[in-house]
Amino acid sequence: MNAVRRWVPCLGVVLLALLASTGVAQEAADDLRIGVAPFERVGASGVRVPDISSSLAQRLSTMGIERVVGPEKLGGQAVADPPAEDIVVRAKQAEVDLVVVGRTTRLGDSLSVDTQLRSAASGVAVGTPVVVEASGPRDLGRAIDELATLLL
Repeated sequence: MNAVRRWVPCLGVVLLALLASTGVAQEAADDLRIGVAPFERVGASGVRVPDISSSLAQRLSTMGIERVVGPEKLGGQAVADPPAEDIVVRAKQAEVDLVVVGRTTRLGDSLSVDTQLRSAASGVAVGTPVVVEASGPRDLGRAIDELATLLL
């Protein structure tokens, strides 16, 4: 987790450089259009794993982003690593520049959320994966806020 925090400034610079190279306006987050795909959910049999992708989309929509398309509208299978072709098709239909894909893993009360930004133009990964952890249900809000901030 500390390694992720150390890479946050670098991730922001890399993301802006990649967005500039793909023709996406880099002036501000309000020019950005992001889709959030349904996240894969992993846990022991019978254990409830919360829908982090919908919560993340809702949080991103409060951060001044021009367009946020949630998992219900973006559609697709809930897998952590969908095919690039699927990302491109869904992103084009939703009119977004980037798509967040991910996996939520529950271990006891703790949750680990592993995410990756994918390019709408090619479907390939943009930047480095972002991982956040929540120690329990009461820590989930903080983890979603941290995830949204790290992704931007």
